[in-house]
Amino acid sequence: MIRIKGKKINPEKSNRLIWAVAGGLSLLAALAAALILFSGRPPRDKVELMRRELSYLKNTTGIIEIRFLPEQDTVAIVYDRNSRHDFETIARFAGLRLANRLKKVVVELHRDRFGKPVYRVRLRDGAIAGDERPAERPTG
Repeated sequence: MIRIKGKKINPEKSNRLIWAVAGGLSLLAALAAALILFSGRPPRDKVELMRRELSYLKNTTGIIEIRFLPEQDTVAIVYDRNSRHDFETIARFAGLRLANRLKKVVVELHRDRFGKPVYRVRLRDGAIAGDERPAERPTG
C-alpha cells in the first residue's frame, strides 16, 4: 500500500474559512438582489412612464409630434403624410409596449397635425382590444 505523508487539516480553521466564504457569498447575493429590485422602479408619473416607454420613436423619421394625454390614457402620434412608413403598425407596437405597463391605453394617429385621428387602436391588459379608422367627413 502506498502511504502519503502530509499535514493533517486543522478542522477548526477549515470551518472558519467555510463560514467566511459562505458569508461573503450571501452578502454579494443580497447586494445583487437589492440592485435588481431597486434599479428598475417604474416612474410614478404616467406621462414620464409613457415618455420612457416610447422614447425610441424619436428616432423614427416622419413622426412630427407625440402628445401624451394621461387623463384619457391616450397617446397621439402626429405623422407626416409624405413619409413611407407603415404608421398603423408603429402605433400598434407602441400601444403594446405601453399596455405592458398600463392597464388600458389608446394610441391615435393624426395626419400632418393634431386634430382628427385617422387611426385609433385600443389596448387592454396587454392585448389589442380593437382598432378603428374614424370616417373622414367631407368638408364643404
